[in-house]
Amino acid sequence: MVSSDNKGYAEWLLERRYPGLTAAFFQIDAGDVSPNMVDNNDALITYSGYGGENYVRSAEIMGENQARVVIKTLVEPHLCSETLLSGTVKARMTNTNYSALAVGENKTCPAVIGISFLGGTEDGRGPLMEEGWNQQYLEKSFLRQGVAKATKLFTRTLLGLGEPSEEVLQCQYPKVTGIPSGIGENHATPSILPLQAFKIGQFLLAVVPFETTSIAGYRIRKQLKKDFTESLSSLSETSEKVFVEVLALSNAYIAYMSTYEEYQVQHYEGASTYFGPHQLQNTIAELSRLTKALKINCDRSNLSEASKGLCDRGSEIVPVHAMDSLYHHPLGNSQLDSRRPPFWATYGDVYEDVSLPKPKSIVPRGTLMSATFWCAAPANSQMFVKSFCDVDQYNEHTKGYETLLNDHDWNVRFLWRRKFVYYSVCTCEWLIERDAGFVPAGKYRLRINGAYTNQVGKVSWYTGVSSPIEVASDTDKVHDSVDVSKYTLYVFDEVLIFISVAFLFLFSTLRWFCCTMPKTLK
Repeated sequence: MVSSDNKGYAEWLLERRYPGLTAAFFQIDAGDVSPNMVDNNDALITYSGYGGENYVRSAEIMGENQARVVIKTLVEPHLCSETLLSGTVKARMTNTNYSALAVGENKTCPAVIGISFLGGTEDGRGPLMEEGWNQQYLEKSFLRQGVAKATKLFTRTLLGLGEPSEEVLQCQYPKVTGIPSGIGENHATPSILPLQAFKIGQFLLAVVPFETTSIAGYRIRKQLKKDFTESLSSLSETSEKVFVEVLALSNAYIAYMSTYEEYQVQHYEGASTYFGPHQLQNTIAELSRLTKALKINCDRSNLSEASKGLCDRGSEIVPVHAMDSLYHHPLGNSQLDSRRPPFWATYGDVYEDVSLPKPKSIVPRGTLMSATFWCAAPANSQMFVKSFCDVDQYNEHTKGYETLLNDHDWNVRFLWRRKFVYYSVCTCEWLIERDAGFVPAGKYRLRINGAYTNQVGKVSWYTGVSSPIEVASDTDKVHDSVDVSKYTLYVFDEVLIFISVAFLFLFSTLRWFCCTMPKTLK
């Protein structure tokens, strides 16, 4: 599912309640925080949301809680302390090479995903192992060493990634290599990543592309508060009350950022800190430089050497095409996904049309309608398409369709999955509004939008539409409940893929025990 989550639902609720308002809920240092608070009481120590297995309802409950706090603040502002922001708006941004970012003796490493990544988290465990597989843990068991070697052989064979050098392994210590995603020509993880310091008066946003753990965020704020206070004083702006916040998952996305101590134990967050144990310390150093550069006019020609050091690499907004993380294919191919539908279909063709009631084709309100189309992978379209799924309304005056809703609306959802492992199919879902004030009675259709690339990388656009949907008036029968089971993700193809991957993993393990272990024992 590619549609929004609980924060998107909170925004949607506020914007519907207050027309003309633009709401935004930011993700801060929540890398090791989860809203799933219901103990599943299982041996794996996992938790779920308040909506149980219905993840859509869980997101709605979380979103309602967030929106309720904002509404209370708007209605009763006297209950909250307020500080008027004043001063300038400035930003400094840099694109940093995280495969070799050196600050003193601390250096980051080419990206490697730790084997504990496969253990999952408290939100959902992985099928193969538990968390905490670091080098010390590995040395205690010959069987674990065999699993690690089999995983290494499997990922190298299946993904075609390079072999990390001894230098990289030492740099990433004590991480046990799972997927060397930053190694080789067709590496799967981009190394050039954006960092930004964004100032609004006495409020500073430290913008990072990582899911940042709570203590990592605390350390960022602690350092930048000192630097920001200094910059405000140099700008002759008020610095009596300074605010610093971490804005995570922004401008790009590359997994997690944990502290040095969290990295040592190699739980999920540490294993997903791709660039080694010093990733946080070096990120803080870069953000500190950007924050100090806010006090300098970096466009001046007569900068001092100290000012040049602050402005270097961070004085300008770098063109978007320099940020390879925005375009990087998840499996490491420098080209986007160019796999076409089967020969009897083309992009946008209907794979499974909407199901209309019989004998009347009028759809009651509260019904979940869906249509599935042959499509390209969404990664092809993220920079070119504003909405993957639209709901078009038929206009009797113009005799044509006009877009009424897009997938920013909570009731319109977009799902993507592989079909027969190779092909892509996309599903547009629309939960028809019960309130006729938002969705009048009439004729509608579902439309998919996307982009695909050919073998030489040329981008082309496609669209596809479902059969017409006649929506009932508000006086017609309304469904009392919605079959929420339809919201569950399609799993058959995913199960097939998992079985195939598990078989290859088992084969790799058996091969290691049969071919390598006897030689080791000799």
